Amino acid sequence: MFTVKECTQTEEANVLCRQLRAPAQSGDRIFVLHEDGPRAVGILALRGAKVVLKGVYGDIDAAYRDVMCRALLHVCRDMQPITLRVDGEDDYWLRFGFEKKDGGMEVCNKDVVFSEHRQ
Repeated sequence: MFTVKECTQTEEANVLCRQLRAPAQSGDRIFVLHEDGPRAVGILALRGAKVVLKGVYGDIDAAYRDVMCRALLHVCRDMQPITLRVDGEDDYWLRFGFEKKDGGMEVCNKDVVFSEHRQ
């Protein structure tokens, strides 16, 4: 069984990010997928008035990567209203309500949806 939890121990987060080649910076929030040990990290960063989903890093399959992305979005939905951004365009994010903007994709965190099909 796996879990996804935020890593609040700075040194532990730094070690994991180095091992997984994840570009974490000071102030980023690091979430770790554990299954018989840490397997992946997801990173959220505050950039101006936006939260950027920097990515999911680790050698995991698409299903685990999807779970990590959904966990990050769930965390963001509980924040005060703020714009979420993903740098780069990928149709994967459309299912959650993201729209293409300025070379990336954005959505208000309160407008994130968790359904496979959008109408």
